[in-house]
Amino acid sequence: MNANIHHIGETHWQLFNECSQGMLQSFLGSLNTRGYPDRHCLTDWNVIGEWDGKFRLQHAQSKKFLCFNKRARVTLRFIGTDAKCTFIEEIRDNGFSRMRSAWKPELYLGFNGRGRFQNPLSYHLKPRCFDWIKLVRYVPESEKHVCPALPKPKPTTAIEHSSFVHNVARSSFLKKVSATHDSLYRPQSKSL
Repeated sequence: MNANIHHIGETHWQLFNECSQGMLQSFLGSLNTRGYPDRHCLTDWNVIGEWDGKFRLQHAQSKKFLCFNKRARVTLRFIGTDAKCTFIEEIRDNGFSRMRSAWKPELYLGFNGRGRFQNPLSYHLKPRCFDWIKLVRYVPESEKHVCPALPKPKPTTAIEHSSFVHNVARSSFLKKVSATHDSLYRPQSKSL
């Protein structure tokens, strides 16, 4: 194969969180680590590298960037040029990676055991929740696809709130709680 041929495509990462045992995913506009590796529409991330080794993570489907906000919480943004959206990868001796913020070096990307964002201040208390395994794969242009949109739920017809329906439901309820022979609260007679 000729080394000068450049193929058109993208390098995607899937990030597996050690604490939650799930993949980082963008689902309905929010982030969690409850994703599965075969759901590429939710768990694939484009890696946009910079000249100094820093990188930005862009969700492959929604094209939103993974960023920290001013309160050091994780968020998704359409514009990822801010320093809050830039990370530095630290590879550990155990083979795991940690994603440190280039904006504030004391912030690390982490999620708890339930797949929710882990407060970066707990980095030293729960370091395992900040460990990631990267699954890197090249996606050629021919295999890139737009994920299908979920079908919209069919509108259900609501029961009309007419006075007739209200009166029927009311009388049925009153029959059940009344002190008559059909009541649920009527004492049972015991035969000897």
